[in-house]
Amino acid sequence: HGAVTLRQAETYLVATTVLLAALFSAAQFYSVFGWGVLLLGNLRILQILSLNLITLFFDYTPSQGVPAIQRARWHFVALVFSLLDTLLVFAFMYQFFNQRFSILNAHSLNFLDYFYYSLVTLATVGYGDIHPVTVLGRCLASYQVIVSLFLIVFLVSGVIGRFQRQA
Repeated sequence: HGAVTLRQAETYLVATTVLLAALFSAAQFYSVFGWGVLLLGNLRILQILSLNLITLFFDYTPSQGVPAIQRARWHFVALVFSLLDTLLVFAFMYQFFNQRFSILNAHSLNFLDYFYYSLVTLATVGYGDIHPVTVLGRCLASYQVIVSLFLIVFLVSGVIGRFQRQA
């Protein structure tokens, strides 16, 4: 009947995250992959935003008609992987552009440092230990803040929606 099952959708989320991580690793050793990873990473971010918008506005769940507990699990899993993929993509972008154009104040960082900066930016904390120093760096951080605000809205609306349905 062509409908996507929850298991298939969750497998897709895991597979795309693993694929992103593998591509990031390959780009560490072969810089020619970097531009392709940037393109695919940004396409993944657009996919994450569109999936969350559809879920929010149309209560989309693969295989409509599944029990509420499974729909809640789908929304939780989708949001967790949305956050993880967004953090990974932005961490890669910070690393990629910083190595080429010195967009951040710190230069000899490892991937975990870029992941940390991506997490701090996503959380809108902004400790200041790592910060953008170029227009490109500020644009990239602003782009992440906009995406992050959408993800925070999706998270809050999902939690509030679940409590309202239970009440």
